[in-house]
Amino acid sequence: MHEKTLEPLMLAMGDVAVPYLHYECLNKQAQTLMLLHATGLPPQLWHPIAEALARTYRVIIPYYGDHREADAETGAVDWMALARDLARFCNALNVTKPFVVGHSMGATVAAMSEAACGLGAAALFLIEPIFL
Repeated sequence: MHEKTLEPLMLAMGDVAVPYLHYECLNKQAQTLMLLHATGLPPQLWHPIAEALARTYRVIIPYYGDHREADAETGAVDWMALARDLARFCNALNVTKPFVVGHSMGATVAAMSEAACGLGAAALFLIEPIFL
């Protein structure tokens, strides 16, 4: 059906390297679908969904677990930095007008990337975004 890898690939983007999963669709003209995970969850949790969707879409799942240093005081990663990283990530992979599905932190980062960083998504599907 399609090629899949559960071991992350790495994309170097200047000051950071973002691990990601890639499910290639046999249809080389397939539109890209990005899946963004919630805080503290690995991208592999999307595997059953990604596997099914890869029949129709090229599926990419960046891992936002530890590619950026957390703030020493709060232990948090700056979500705006992650939003910028998402736009840069898509640009580096020549992904234009992706469909983006995000859960929790992933949904918030997707919305922030679209609104403030010029992501240019074809559509956003946001599951339980955390807008503070």
